[in-house]
Amino acid sequence: MRWPASDAVAFDCDSTLTTVEGIDELALTLGKADEIGELTNAAMNGEIDLATVYGARLDLLEPTLNDVRGVRETYKRNVIPDARDTIAALQLHSVRTVVVSGGLYEPVLDFSTWLGIEPTDVRAVNSQYDPLVDDWWTAGGDSRYLDYHQGPLTQTKGKGELLDELFEAPRRSAMIGDGVSDLAAAESVDLFIAYAGVVNRPAVTQVAPAVIHSRELAPVLALTLGPALVAELQNHPELGLVAKSCVTLVDDGAITFNNADLERAFRAAIAHNWKS
Repeated sequence: MRWPASDAVAFDCDSTLTTVEGIDELALTLGKADEIGELTNAAMNGEIDLATVYGARLDLLEPTLNDVRGVRETYKRNVIPDARDTIAALQLHSVRTVVVSGGLYEPVLDFSTWLGIEPTDVRAVNSQYDPLVDDWWTAGGDSRYLDYHQGPLTQTKGKGELLDELFEAPRRSAMIGDGVSDLAAAESVDLFIAYAGVVNRPAVTQVAPAVIHSRELAPVLALTLGPALVAELQNHPELGLVAKSCVTLVDDGAITFNNADLERAFRAAIAHNWKS
């Protein structure tokens, strides 16, 4: 049996491609970690709508543009180790890879392109800074946060709206993420995959069709390329290691399912394509 491969795959950024939440790291830098962390977790766990807290967090932080830019390196220092190879393996098979994030655009864009995502395939939240303060025009100058652009990514159910635009039918698509804003996009893709490798959010992992429990992202390949292509990929000179890691992790139980039919089809494909 051949598992159907995806044509397009969307990744969340924070706590999915990197182990950190950008807004929380910004809060840590500015000495407001406890206040912001509580709001972030409440939104990601679905306790309150993201739209309720998005602006409140930024108003509380009042970051400068340089503060926000500093998140770029924090993302990179805390990258999921096999994220780049997982993305490269998908792209090798002509799978369109996109990042759809509720994080701030500038650091998300820099981090995503560093991972190999095309800039035109990155969606995040733009923000505005006051050009009339803090000597922004001088070398090393800065500017103070003013406002953010409200839109789909600042709302709990907004990611699906963007995916509907990005992934036009008849593409077969998948979405990988950790939060309820990612789960809310499930109806806009053929397969939603909950990623619990950094944070296990029961509101997401208890209902998602498929769940990845390993810190590594390699098991994504089994669910999006399919076991047959992963088996072939093991012989690739550069990406063979991530394919072999995928096989080992899946065999060790890194993927669980909340959809029995999906699990039966997946196990059948594994049995047909992977040597025991």
